[in-house]
Amino acid sequence: MKKVIPKKRSSINFIIYGICLLLVLFVALHAAVVHKNVLYMIKSGDIEKSSQVLTFLSLLSERIASKPFEIVITQYTQKFLLTSAFGWLIVVLMSESGKKNYIHGKEFGTARWGTISDIRDLFAENIMKAEIKRARQIKTRLGRWKVRSSLYKECERAGKLLEKEKLKALSDLEAARKRAGTIKDFMWKKFNRLKRL
Repeated sequence: MKKVIPKKRSSINFIIYGICLLLVLFVALHAAVVHKNVLYMIKSGDIEKSSQVLTFLSLLSERIASKPFEIVITQYTQKFLLTSAFGWLIVVLMSESGKKNYIHGKEFGTARWGTISDIRDLFAENIMKAEIKRARQIKTRLGRWKVRSSLYKECERAGKLLEKEKLKALSDLEAARKRAGTIKDFMWKKFNRLKRL
């Protein structure tokens, strides 16, 4: 099977994002000056408050067209720069998070049935990881048989240990029942002990 090498991400997106950031900040600098002028015009009565947005947009486009490199710092400049940079950041994050991760070099949507080795690799943490990897590395039949038999012995030992613990717990429970008399008496005594607490 042909090994697929993932395509490196090109840096063109980041260059485009940088250029967009510069444009956004450029417009924000001019918007701060225009905003100050519009507020002054409203206070002086030259325009009504209802036409504020239209006046703002027309003055902004006029200012950018006539005086593009005349940068004036006002009390609104910092607010406009921070707001526009935050808006730019949200747009960039949304566009980056919405991208899909395609498998380059393969048709999108290709799939194949899993093999036994895929399933072994998937559940290797649950099924004694080190032994399975060691068994896969051994090339001879005798070596694989030896590893497999040691696995069976280890599982058998663990099963006997578990069985011994269960039998001990059952014998302890049986001894407690014999000391208490009948099962009904045993339960009645436990109930009375709990009632006192």
